[in-house]
Amino acid sequence: MPLSAGNTDPEEFKKFHQLLTKDNLDYQPFYFPLVKNGKDPLPGISWKKNRKTFSEAYSLMREGFNIGIAGTDKDNLCIVDIDSLEAVGEAKTTLTVKSRKQIGRHCFYFTNDEPAQEEGAIFKNSAKQNIATENAGEVRANWQYVVCSGSFVPCSEEEIYRIPEEDRIHAGKYRICLESDVSNITYEDLPEIYRTALEERRATEIAASIKKIEKRQGKSWERQGKKNRSALFDLDIHDVTGRSNQPGKRFEMFAELHGSETGKNASISGDVLHCWRHNVSHNAITYLAVASGVSTCSQAGFPHGGGSSGVDIEDPYTQFTIWKYATL
Repeated sequence: MPLSAGNTDPEEFKKFHQLLTKDNLDYQPFYFPLVKNGKDPLPGISWKKNRKTFSEAYSLMREGFNIGIAGTDKDNLCIVDIDSLEAVGEAKTTLTVKSRKQIGRHCFYFTNDEPAQEEGAIFKNSAKQNIATENAGEVRANWQYVVCSGSFVPCSEEEIYRIPEEDRIHAGKYRICLESDVSNITYEDLPEIYRTALEERRATEIAASIKKIEKRQGKSWERQGKKNRSALFDLDIHDVTGRSNQPGKRFEMFAELHGSETGKNASISGDVLHCWRHNVSHNAITYLAVASGVSTCSQAGFPHGGGSSGVDIEDPYTQFTIWKYATL
């Protein structure tokens, strides 16, 4: 029988498997077959129900089928899929595979981070979850997959032209480019662009939640006959900070709230201020509550994991202190 019935490289796949499992003998990779010369799972059956052992996957690759590998909610695999090396920058050294265009990378890690389940997943700092960026790549750790080393997907002429000249001979091949041990990774070890993408998703959800709270508070004031409330309650975060929405742009927290060791512990998006030190968010009222000394950042802010601010906007002293500060 020939080494391979097509352009796949079963021995490259075998080497990848040995490197992936050599220091984690209890780990059983979730392999499954893909179509020949493609990245799609075999039709007619869910790939999640078509798991293969290494021996079965190796035999299928010898027949010309490509093989996928997934991180699942039952293992500790974390795959960092890099589409743009320039955007992502440095990644922690580990077993790494070049994708078919020879530009992207699949970095394979193990993680001891607690898996982030679907409900509230984005509020957990865990490398064991799926994180998508706009166009730099993804973290694939929970029932998402990449194509295994040894597989082959043809490149178009245009794609080949964009491949670095020295790598064009490998066009279409998924191949090991760094035969390193598989490193352990934590959320903090992930390249910043992935963490920022996740935190911006949090910011969007938080902003929507705060708007719902503000709407309920407004209706409460109307029910109590307080339509002539102070203009303070019509301020937004841009009025009190002078800054506009810039998703993904970190800056030093305003000195009125607290200092910053990193100079990158604040951002504004969704019309709210996000504090990444205390993992809370502020609208205009909670910002002024902290700045005026009524409360602290951590107490006044809306928790990123959900919940309400600790500022009692019905309290006359609180209202007066905020108003006095704002009119100075």
